[in-house]
Amino acid sequence: MRFAYAAAHCLTHVSVAVMLLLMLELGTEVCIRHEHIGQDGAHSLYNWYRKFEAEHFPDPHGMRPRLEAWTLGLYPGALKAGFALFDVPEAIAVARTAMCAASSSGVAKLDAISRPQAWAYYSGMLAYYWLLATPAVALVFGLYLYVSVCWLGCHFDEAFSSLRIPHFKALTRMHVTKAGDLEIYTLAMHKVPTAWREDPRWAGHNGGGGAPAKGVPAHAAKWPSRWLPESTNKLADDESLEMTLIDYVRVARR
Repeated sequence: MRFAYAAAHCLTHVSVAVMLLLMLELGTEVCIRHEHIGQDGAHSLYNWYRKFEAEHFPDPHGMRPRLEAWTLGLYPGALKAGFALFDVPEAIAVARTAMCAASSSGVAKLDAISRPQAWAYYSGMLAYYWLLATPAVALVFGLYLYVSVCWLGCHFDEAFSSLRIPHFKALTRMHVTKAGDLEIYTLAMHKVPTAWREDPRWAGHNGGGGAPAKGVPAHAAKWPSRWLPESTNKLADDESLEMTLIDYVRVARR
């Protein structure tokens, strides 16, 4: 049963991954064919900007060529690289079109593009795939935890930790008796306080603040804790905020 359930979970992840990959491929091909992305070649956004700049911001004194010479080509080069980095769909479309054309003519796909173009293509596809896969994987894993908790009775820790519920906490304490027996206590708190106030008894004669003056460890005092939950108006802790013993195991010494 566990193997079948784990296999179904793994198969669901693989199926979703393949489906998302096919959707990404289909979407890319539709954008190239019907939206004509990448038809003008690489750096079309940068070329449009230079054309727009020349039409609306004329340079009668030739400052742009001088600036290009003074910066050793950094001025237009930085703009060109920035536009190329911003226009990821165009980089993907140009590289994909070149690879498809090369494949139809019998040339290896990666031989039709340069190494930077290949890096840009695969990096862009990975980025878009990541955007699609992140919510899909979260949904699949959330359904897996839901089925595990509600129907199969397992993965309680993983499911409730992902819900980030601040209450219903538990801890385990172990104690070795003088006889050598091991005592294991499991303590739980149904409601966790979020605001605190100082306990005036802590600084008193029987409190943890005054205990060291008497030569008594602070944890052995009657009131060892300095703080009390703010939600209660009485000095004694509210019952819903108290630790409850939910399990006890004693292992005898052998």
